[in-house]
Amino acid sequence: YLLWGPAYGSTFPFHCLIGPDYIGPIATLSSIFVLTLLWEYFVARDYVWAICLGVVSFFILLFIFAKAAFSDPGIVPRINDAGYGTNIQGSVQCPVCRINRPYGVKIQHCYRCDVCIQGLDHHCGWVGKCVGKKTYIWFQLFIGAAVIHFIMLIFIFILVLMF
Repeated sequence: YLLWGPAYGSTFPFHCLIGPDYIGPIATLSSIFVLTLLWEYFVARDYVWAICLGVVSFFILLFIFAKAAFSDPGIVPRINDAGYGTNIQGSVQCPVCRINRPYGVKIQHCYRCDVCIQGLDHHCGWVGKCVGKKTYIWFQLFIGAAVIHFIMLIFIFILVLMF
């Protein structure tokens, strides 16, 4: 994971975490941008209301994608103040990281990222990193916003063809 910003524990506007699959977010952003731009030029260029809807929807989708792709998914540091890295009675040790994970807390190791993630759901190539406890809601919102955005583009395309 690459980290840009002043503090590790801060939220998105102050730092960026980029996973090992940096090509995935570039491909995702490029495809969303190119499809929306082509739609704006070929379909909506004569309709101001359609252009406004497309631009607003695009920027909402872009913000949600940025939160999903560049926020901390719940990485468990190798040693921290919460005690995950120290010897805890009633814990299991990660065979790869060698950190002690307490029972009852869902912490799993991601072999693509080589870190332990709290609440790991899956490793996603589209956002280029793990979807964990801290980014799960943003990932779900991104999927929903993308579906709504492209359904809206298709619906307006059909309206423009009909009228």
